[in-house]
Amino acid sequence: MGIITNNSMTKLKFTLFFACLLFATSAFSQTDKAQSDSYLNTGYKGMVDIGYGIGTSKWGTGRIELATTHGYHFFPFLYTGVGVGANYYHDRKAWSIPVFANIRGYLPLSDPQLSPFADIRVGYSVADIDGFY
Repeated sequence: MGIITNNSMTKLKFTLFFACLLFATSAFSQTDKAQSDSYLNTGYKGMVDIGYGIGTSKWGTGRIELATTHGYHFFPFLYTGVGVGANYYHDRKAWSIPVFANIRGYLPLSDPQLSPFADIRVGYSVADIDGFY
């Protein structure tokens, strides 16, 4: 087993940070061709989010995030669901596992490939870092 040096750990963090920035995405559950023509369809929707959170303020710390949310698209522009995730705070070397309710509102555009949204998650986190999420 090799020894991880401080320099190689810094390179690893830097690489993970940019990989998360470049590949931050949301993956939607698959639907048949008739339903996939528009993101505005109502019904069940499952999502997987991968990203990197940049910490701000004196309490902030950067984190790698992975979450899955499952819920219902009630109206063409409103989604609600519940989810669970895993966040790794690399500065603290700590984990949190949030369980949350999710509300997401979509901005209607004529191009279904582009769908800006606002997302709110409220819940509780357990593991190394616990409390309000």
